[in-house]
Amino acid sequence: MQDRHWNFISHMIKYCRIIIKATQSKTWEQFEEDIILNMAVVYAILNLGELMKNVAETDKSAFSNNIPWKDIVRFRNVAAHGYENIQLPLAWNMATKQIPQLLTELQQKAAELAKQTEPTEPTENPPKTS
Repeated sequence: MQDRHWNFISHMIKYCRIIIKATQSKTWEQFEEDIILNMAVVYAILNLGELMKNVAETDKSAFSNNIPWKDIVRFRNVAAHGYENIQLPLAWNMATKQIPQLLTELQQKAAELAKQTEPTEPTENPPKTS
């Protein structure tokens, strides 16, 4: 999964941060009343779901079972194909509960991948040239 999905992970982290930043100081009532805010959050979840649906099932197994892959992808499908059916309480729950947990997992995976790709120190001294 190292290089193949590094791009997906970094973009998923970006969208998680956008969603969290947009909702962190808001109440449900503020979110519900602010159409620009809820449309922006729904759009960010849509993009996150698009990225998540392109992660192979075998690569998903590298994460814990706590990641709501199917929930977010399902939400993405509704947002992309039937916007009038979007349930704002579901978007709020994702934005304030599931997305922060997802961000934590993605950041941990990104840190693991970064460690795996760091160059290792040579075990021997390089030959001296005179």
